Amino acid sequence: MQTLQQIDAKVLLFLSETSDNTNVSQDARRSFINDAVKMTAAVSESTEDSIEVTPELGVGAYTLPSDNLLITQAYFGDKNTKNDLIPLRIYTKEVAKTINPYWLDETNDSRGKPARLILIDRATVFLDPRPDSTSVGNNKLVLWYIFNPPNMGGEGDVPNIGVIFHPVLAFYATYLCYLKLKNPEMATKFYNEWLTHYQLIKGIATRGSDEVMRFNWTFTEQ
Repeated sequence: MQTLQQIDAKVLLFLSETSDNTNVSQDARRSFINDAVKMTAAVSESTEDSIEVTPELGVGAYTLPSDNLLITQAYFGDKNTKNDLIPLRIYTKEVAKTINPYWLDETNDSRGKPARLILIDRATVFLDPRPDSTSVGNNKLVLWYIFNPPNMGGEGDVPNIGVIFHPVLAFYATYLCYLKLKNPEMATKFYNEWLTHYQLIKGIATRGSDEVMRFNWTFTEQ
């Protein structure tokens, strides 16, 4: 686990500078570290949370949490009823209109049990078809999403992403520092360092998950 202060010290090391002699201010460096956390969170999907939304009769659009970055999974139904909570297919507006060109139809006849979730923008999703009278009541829209980690400010603050990804943050922050310093060669070097280390760590994390899955499968089969 690394703190903001520790990551900042690594950035200074990568820049071959000290806190008393630097071309990038502490405020700028720490802003770049927060940017690194957000970028790594988005690509690694390591900051995941879930919410439950109560559907309303005939209402298609629903507001997402303000810290939403990316919807990863969606389900609809009554989780207290066996086999009722089913996954929804997730589409962009462009793809949705090829599947159902009339998804914006607000007539009563166009209502039904939602089968698709349409991504309107970062703040809004749309159930298609819009819920009918049999789709409300105890039913819920359950969403899993990647959230935008809060900014760090204090010396001892810790990035709100998987600890396994903490070592890559200084590389990305340094990349942003060199962009600011208009040094594309060094910026490219540290971007590639970030990408290489990220892919290595992601591979380890994925392999660990696969091994757990294989163990669980073997244990179940015995």
